Amino acid sequence: MNNIPLFSIAIPTFNRLEYFKLALNSALAQTYQNVEIVILDNASSDGTQAYLNDVITQHSNITVIRNDENIGFARNIMQIPQYIKGKYLTVLSDDDLLMPTFVELAVSSMETSENIALWYCRTQLIDASGANLRLTPDYSTKVEEGADFIRDIIVCKKINPYWCSVVYRVKNLITIGGFVNVGNALDFAANCCVASQGMVVFNKKTLSFYRSYDTNLTRKTHFFEWFESEYAAFQHIQKHYFFPIKMADKFFSRVLVSRLNKIKCLELFDMLSYGVHRYGVGVYFWFFIYLPRFFVKIFLLKIGFWNAR
Repeated sequence: MNNIPLFSIAIPTFNRLEYFKLALNSALAQTYQNVEIVILDNASSDGTQAYLNDVITQHSNITVIRNDENIGFARNIMQIPQYIKGKYLTVLSDDDLLMPTFVELAVSSMETSENIALWYCRTQLIDASGANLRLTPDYSTKVEEGADFIRDIIVCKKINPYWCSVVYRVKNLITIGGFVNVGNALDFAANCCVASQGMVVFNKKTLSFYRSYDTNLTRKTHFFEWFESEYAAFQHIQKHYFFPIKMADKFFSRVLVSRLNKIKCLELFDMLSYGVHRYGVGVYFWFFIYLPRFFVKIFLLKIGFWNAR
């Protein structure tokens, strides 16, 4: 086992014991033989600690880090690099799942070249009960420059891969400073910044499951909070990859459009005044130019004709 790279699966968790058990079991079921599982318990109070006390007696490859108090989602993620030892890393949310061959296929691909900084696969979205919702796209480009990957996400040709579908080469993650506190957009920032360090490989097989339901972090976060997180991520990514003006416009448009079905028309004006006060008029100049088309899209969303990602 010593002659194959160690792979780290980090599972941050907080008070989702039943889903967490499923996520952990999917990590333990990997066909790859050299996996460490690092669990970061954010001071759960639902029996998670007692469950983990039993689990670690049965599996020597599990390490449990328990925070004395809830330090928040972002800070819990940010401490992952200091506890993992693997050459490769995936972050598995406590309500998501991996297929048994996920790690094996990722490692076999990334071991072909040290220039591969990031690997990702297709993801099946599921609801709270595990029923299938939709599948992420199958992209024609299987190997690409990191700059092309970033560009396609920013201009909406691709969606930002779900964390449960992504594998980082740890040395590249460390090079870009690890995970940074950009609110709930840590995955977006990390994916783009790591990609800027080399090549990106896409596997068209469906090897992970992302759970989408009303009380998960993505769905319950307020629009303004998401906008601030994405804006902070945008600023951070610019340190590693320069955005032309047109790409910046499409980036902000994507953030707005992806959330339009969750806000009311008047909230757009609230956001505009808030944004000008928070960031300055220049950042929101694009908003005045594209405001009419946003209202058209709002109308289409409300009548169910057009669905934003």
